Amino acid sequence: MRSMTMPGRPPRWRTASTRTASTRTARTRTAGLAVACLALAIGITTAATATTAATVAARAWPGARRVLHAYVPMWATLVADDGSAAADLGPAPADAPVSARVYLAGRDPRGLAAYAAAVSAPGSPLFHRYLSPAQVQRRFGPAPGQVASVRNWLTGTGLQVTGVTRRYVAVAGTAAQAEQAFGAEWHSFSVSGRVEQSPPSGAQVSAPPQFAAAVLTVVPLETSPPPPGQPPALASLPVPPSPCSRYFGQRLAESLPRAYGRQAPYAACGYTPQQLRSAYGVPASLTGKGVTVAVVHQWAYPTAAQDLATFGAEHGEPLRPGQFGQILPADLDTSCPGGIQAGNARATNEEDLDVEAVHAMAPAARIVYLGAECADDFGTLSVLDALTRITDQRLASIVTVSSGVPVASPGVVAAYEQVFQQGAAEGIGFYAPSGDSGDNATHTADHQPMQPAYPASDPWVTAVGGTTMAIGRDGSYKWETGWGDDDAVLGAGGASWSGLPGTFAMGAGGGASIQFRQPSYQRGVVPASLSEANGSRQPVRVVPDIAADADPATGPLIGVTGIPGAGIAARYTQFPGAGTSISTPLIAGIQADKQQAAGVSIGFANPAIYARYGSPAYHDVTDLPLGVGVTLDAVLPGPTAGPPVLETFGMDLGLAATTGYDDVTGIGSPAPGYFSP
Repeated sequence: MRSMTMPGRPPRWRTASTRTASTRTARTRTAGLAVACLALAIGITTAATATTAATVAARAWPGARRVLHAYVPMWATLVADDGSAAADLGPAPADAPVSARVYLAGRDPRGLAAYAAAVSAPGSPLFHRYLSPAQVQRRFGPAPGQVASVRNWLTGTGLQVTGVTRRYVAVAGTAAQAEQAFGAEWHSFSVSGRVEQSPPSGAQVSAPPQFAAAVLTVVPLETSPPPPGQPPALASLPVPPSPCSRYFGQRLAESLPRAYGRQAPYAACGYTPQQLRSAYGVPASLTGKGVTVAVVHQWAYPTAAQDLATFGAEHGEPLRPGQFGQILPADLDTSCPGGIQAGNARATNEEDLDVEAVHAMAPAARIVYLGAECADDFGTLSVLDALTRITDQRLASIVTVSSGVPVASPGVVAAYEQVFQQGAAEGIGFYAPSGDSGDNATHTADHQPMQPAYPASDPWVTAVGGTTMAIGRDGSYKWETGWGDDDAVLGAGGASWSGLPGTFAMGAGGGASIQFRQPSYQRGVVPASLSEANGSRQPVRVVPDIAADADPATGPLIGVTGIPGAGIAARYTQFPGAGTSISTPLIAGIQADKQQAAGVSIGFANPAIYARYGSPAYHDVTDLPLGVGVTLDAVLPGPTAGPPVLETFGMDLGLAATTGYDDVTGIGSPAPGYFSP
């Protein structure tokens, strides 16, 4: 996984460090678990700091120093499929340019976490007693004296302060000055033809004790401009299935071989908003009225506004004036050079998928899209900036982020959790996809399971998994299974399917975190076989929390106008969406409906979601007793239809949807009872 992007089929990246894991069985996670703290930052690396840097820092600020939450840039730890990686060039020259953000911890970080937990817990005296952004700032934000103190410390080492916000102090200077300020040697890294400076993985970044309590983490920034490229352009769009079924099982592939003793149906043409609302039991009176949903992703699709308007009009959900808005940085396009044609997977039509999925489930909700830049550590900080803007201005009460990274250092977590906790205190809930590659073993060099992506794995986020859903002719819910597709092609002569069930194609992500302890809301719900995998001494956070339809063979219908390129005409096309990056905004839309019914912001939803576990609020989605389901998908990704492909359902990689909580669908998918008090 290359960036904060995880739509459809995510780019394949693996960690640069060598992984050690036991042999993986088909349905068992075997990753080792190292547990850390829940509420604030977690797990500080303890490798020795370079002696020279420590000596310089000691001369500048005598006395013991305190280690900060280490922020390791994504570009310093990830390796692409082609084997390219950031090369550590060793200690940076003393005059090498350095830029960084020093994130501020605030005056009472423990108090913020405690309030966020209390205001989100049903039965708590503070339940739903939300604060305004100004109240959060006064109670928990950095005090003016803290900011001034941090500035004095940084300028005292020769660094130049280039900006100050409510979250951080930005500085620039040289590697020598940065080493003096932060007590760690900075290295130079060769990254895609550029040279960037950062402490290496394992370095202990620190601060003098008189300033350390005010500092959350130090984030190295890129100092070189992004590589040159063309404006983002989408090379092609998927082609709608043909033939296809308007509802599950409508059309059987009678001209093709049988499978599992029966004739397979053609894939769904794409479920309409009416079919999805009916199947999940959304009352007609609930439309998300009065609720604002924010959608965050990198880049922005040029025709998103007109596509959403067209989609809504065609499906009986026309937009009202001002219902959709965009907040886009001025240099958004230049930060995402080259688009898909240059291998930039962040420049996608994800905006269309997300906003249309929200609108399908909550047709009266207001939607605001915040486009994040692709620069700043593969977009990690740009997405964080967008989330920060939402909380600081309370732009929405529900936020869906179709993004994720395979690993997150303690500094990344600390910076993100500060925003998540502020959002919880203000009545804002965050939703993120669990991923599209099962246990993520396909993303590692040794094909071993890998922990769930961040931020879905964060205990302050609602992680959304994926299902395969069958909707009947009358819009009724027929069944769901965990999303996991094995694909098979026709054998020689076309008389049978070759090698059933075939090979793994895509499936919902999930599993046990190696970073977070089990949050209180998962106690008594998540079985020990998942939360204590591999004999972990303490139960850990398991992903996902809830799920919705994500299978391309049964996916929600979306509409996109193609951007000319590779011979693709700029025309509006409808086709099924797919991935947990579409099940996530589906859940966000459902939450908007539920919030309308409640008359109060849901806020951080996980405690309330788990409090109704085992009730009629959920479908308990399993791979059994349905066994394997089959369908016929006549479309492969790309501009043209490929040969027939038989998809066997319920075959997620390394994960299984079982009775009760499971690591494919969480506690299940929403049922009609979900919308009752």
